[in-house]
Amino acid sequence: YEHEKQHQHQQPKVHCISSDVTNESSVVSLFQQLQTDFHSDSCDLLVNNPGTMVPGPTSELSQKDFDWVMKVNVTGPFLCSREAMKQMSASQNNNNNNNNNTTPGGRIINIGSISSQS
Repeated sequence: YEHEKQHQHQQPKVHCISSDVTNESSVVSLFQQLQTDFHSDSCDLLVNNPGTMVPGPTSELSQKDFDWVMKVNVTGPFLCSREAMKQMSASQNNNNNNNNNTTPGGRIINIGSISSQS
């Protein structure tokens, strides 16, 4: 409670970086930018929350639209998870080498939705 009281005047900080999660080099750049902006080589948490769909019946879905949905909903989380895991592994190795008692690695949360089912 005392900690909350001391920091009530501080506003939460929001940091936004635009990236195309369907593009491998864009995702790599995103994670490099995060390292630079936060002066850290580690990633503690990644939340994958993709979501795109093409309205209409699946029987009328074009190959192009299907590929787009898969790139956003499957490839994007894969690319982001892969880059985050590299940083989480680096953090774990650094903690082990320094005999640091902090919890190594990080967590990845994947969020999905059934809204596209309706």
